Amino acid sequence: MVSHLVGSAIVHAEVDDSWAVTSLECAKGLVRVDRRQGLTRVVVGDTHDSVAGMHEPPAFSAAAFTSDGEFIVVARRSPPAIAMDPTGSRITPAGGATLDSEYPEPGRRFLLLSCAAFEDLPEFLATGLERSPSELISRDAEDLLLCIFADHERGAGAVIDRLPPRPLGELNT
Repeated sequence: MVSHLVGSAIVHAEVDDSWAVTSLECAKGLVRVDRRQGLTRVVVGDTHDSVAGMHEPPAFSAAAFTSDGEFIVVARRSPPAIAMDPTGSRITPAGGATLDSEYPEPGRRFLLLSCAAFEDLPEFLATGLERSPSELISRDAEDLLLCIFADHERGAGAVIDRLPPRPLGELNT
């Protein structure tokens, strides 16, 4: 994992053979990436003292993905993930569900935002999702997160990209 500071935000990037995760944590935001035996988990949320109703369970969005390409997303009292591909975008899980699973094609991008970040959703992202998700997919993941958090610095977010298969013999760098 590579980490660095951009202003007051912490940016993390991690790549394996099938997936790339880029995350950004601002004040009162949390992102945790945990990797174990072919499974990677990403949890995005706000710190407990940054949300109303401190006596309620914490709100978070989480994704887990496997080396064989399965992607599972869970939303607990938080925004769903935004799934993007060149043909459009959608939320997952949808329709009030709390869990969804799929085997996305390479090139699919998922965006997880904490409640605080989603509340401050910038216009460019809303417009991009509606008109041209391919522009959001082609944008560098770190640059996309920095643009999302440019006008406010609270909460957290993660971009998860499904990578194309690597040629045999190519090493992970």
